[in-house]
Amino acid sequence: MNARHWKLRAGNLAAAVAIVATEICFAAEPALHVKSPSGRTLDLSIDELKQLPRQSVKVEESPGVFVEYAGVALHEVLKAAGTPTEKGMRGAALKQYVLAEAADGYRVVFAMVETEPGFSDQVILVCYLRDSKPLSTETGPLRLVAPADKRHARWVRQVKRIEVRQVD
Repeated sequence: MNARHWKLRAGNLAAAVAIVATEICFAAEPALHVKSPSGRTLDLSIDELKQLPRQSVKVEESPGVFVEYAGVALHEVLKAAGTPTEKGMRGAALKQYVLAEAADGYRVVFAMVETEPGFSDQVILVCYLRDSKPLSTETGPLRLVAPADKRHARWVRQVKRIEVRQVD
């Protein structure tokens, strides 16, 4: 083998090590901070999110480019944090909204009822896989995906915080 071949192999090995190290880091540290209306907080790692029921969705990410995202329904994440579920969604609970925030400070809002299967057929996912692979560092470790939205303005890359609040 020549020197060029060894350089290519070493470069491939270094890239593989970097990917594995990134996955280990993402899996162990808290990736998502969730706060319920009662003030209860929950920090979830990727491994803990993987323990929740998994769902996947095929979406058109950009014109003509179809991908599959997999993760956990936002409803399940909120339920794990102690937010009211469908049965408790009446009266004042109907004034609640979900504020999702990215690492760069980008924020989006969903009405709480948009996350509830008893109110909406829409599924909003907290994704950790894209086409069966962990999300890139540019997009992940987590991405909020709202497949029913015609525009992807509420798809949040590097989502770090989800908080349920109430309109006064």
